[in-house]
Amino acid sequence: MIDLLIAGIIRSGTTALAALLHAPPKQVVLIEQRPFREKVQREIATLQEADTKVACKEVNSFSIKKVVACCCPLHTILVVRDPYSIAMSAFDWSQRGHPSGMTADDMQSWILAGAETLLEFPSTTLVLRYEEFAAKPTIAEELFRDLGWDMQQEIHIGPEWRYRSDEVLRHRGRLSSASLRRWEEKCSDASQRFANQLLSESVIQQYTSRFCAKQ
Repeated sequence: MIDLLIAGIIRSGTTALAALLHAPPKQVVLIEQRPFREKVQREIATLQEADTKVACKEVNSFSIKKVVACCCPLHTILVVRDPYSIAMSAFDWSQRGHPSGMTADDMQSWILAGAETLLEFPSTTLVLRYEEFAAKPTIAEELFRDLGWDMQQEIHIGPEWRYRSDEVLRHRGRLSSASLRRWEEKCSDASQRFANQLLSESVIQQYTSRFCAKQ
């Protein structure tokens, strides 16, 4: 069993949130390490023997389902974000050159699969909206305090977190509402076409209706 699963679609803010929670030796967040693998399970067992709280952050649809089935998380947090921002961020990352070579088409497939997986969670699952906790971090702080977790003030991503060094640079070490204004300026025609195509998918419309519609 793990203490916490942080699940979301790629580019929805899961890494930023994980970075704010990662504070060894008291609490550790494993980033997309597939904790259902035997080697990682041994690492988790060692951490828990030392009374360390263990969370896993996953954005791959298969991995999310596998973690739920095999690792029995005590709590699950779904991190959600406006699909337009997800699409623009994903397209931007694909154009900058994703470290593992993911293309815009790959990103689209991951986003669609992720949305479908999140929709399978029961309505009682805890949800944290990126726009809300970026604008007002105390929202996330209060949520995790109730779960027995502390949040850090600065984003720190260690060298063991592959592909993530640009996250700290972009956020300048601290999560703020500045990221919410990132796509307000005119973007390229290609990125707009990518976003429009994604937003036309029925699964994204369902995701928007359930997680992003104003309450």
